[in-house]
Amino acid sequence: MQLKWGLHCISIWLKIRVMDDNVKVLEEAKKKINSVIDTYLLDRITEIGIKLLRDGVISAQYHNVTGNTLTSLAVGIYYKGGLSRIITAVVTQGLKNPTRPKLSRGDGVGVIMVQSYESGKFIPIKKYNLIDTDGKYGLTTSVDFLKAYKAPSDGVGLVMCTGTEYSNYLESKKGLNVLSDTFDYAESIAKMTFKPMK
Repeated sequence: MQLKWGLHCISIWLKIRVMDDNVKVLEEAKKKINSVIDTYLLDRITEIGIKLLRDGVISAQYHNVTGNTLTSLAVGIYYKGGLSRIITAVVTQGLKNPTRPKLSRGDGVGVIMVQSYESGKFIPIKKYNLIDTDGKYGLTTSVDFLKAYKAPSDGVGLVMCTGTEYSNYLESKKGLNVLSDTFDYAESIAKMTFKPMK
């Protein structure tokens, strides 16, 4: 059997053999076709994920105190219910690592000196302005979430997330974009990536 992938089509040519071998040959061809399709789908979904991460970085409207929100942007690629791969903004967009784990309110008393992700200078942060977090790095929280996510078992898809507890606060209370603009853009990214075959 000869299997070829062209720009706009898949062609399969089977050599005709003795009748007893045809069932086996067709089963092998079916497995190879499914493998090619699965690889194509996973590659396109990964491409969408990378574009979503790029958009999430470009459209970020918040001040990166420690860099945890920005560097926690991650996409899980799921295939038939299982996590196939994780891609991150740190890797795909070449971001530097955050300056420290996520800040947390604790008792809300005092000031913390924090090295700014953007400037590298140390800045004072009042603890009462913070919310409680798990104290981990944002990317660790994102990866944990993606690993625990229960995906449908009958398809291929992706989930994009941020690993900071205050992402919702930034969007709902401060009116800053974390993921909502990327969500609005996601459908057009998917349509541009999965173009109909002609």
